[in-house]
Amino acid sequence: MKKINNTAINILNIIFSKVCEAFEATLIEMDGEKDRVHLLIAYPPKLAVSTLMNSLKGVSKEKS
Repeated sequence: MKKINNTAINILNIIFSKVCEAFEATLIEMDGEKDRVHLLIAYPPKLAVSTLMNSLKGVSKEKS
């Protein structure tokens, strides 16, 4: 299992912020542990959470 360090969290924060902007959402807060990240996102009611999460998961897998 890969561990998430502070550098990875900072990089993911930038990437996740851009993905959120593309969906008219805002990444408010992000933190991580050695094997997961925690996100606080404000998103418009018209956006399905699953759509946003699938996109975030997709870009995080590309970077791992």
